[in-house]
Amino acid sequence: MSSKRPLVSDLVRDSKINTEFLESCIRHVFHEAGQSLKERLIRREERWVRQRYLGQGAYGTVYLEKRQDGGGEELRAVKELKKSVGTGQELDYARELEAIMKFSHPRVCGLPRIFESGY
Repeated sequence: MSSKRPLVSDLVRDSKINTEFLESCIRHVFHEAGQSLKERLIRREERWVRQRYLGQGAYGTVYLEKRQDGGGEELRAVKELKKSVGTGQELDYARELEAIMKFSHPRVCGLPRIFESGY
């Protein structure tokens, strides 16, 4: 049985985060290991608000987002991928995500993360 969803690499799958698209912001929920043996998983939340349009390419649109949860003056660029690139053409978004992860460098842009909407 074939699936409509392309298979994604471990690199992409391991970078995906739990995300909710709220009316006023985008909320990410992380569960991270605690610093001691008594602390198992610690829940951490981030809220981001879209600030403005930055640019567009063949595969999607890039926006500037600002963190709104007291985490400091953090900004990030978010690439919103299209599900298709033209009439009847489906984008190989698994490959595009893998390229973003592979060529992103933590010293330049921070650790890239992946999230998706139901649209």
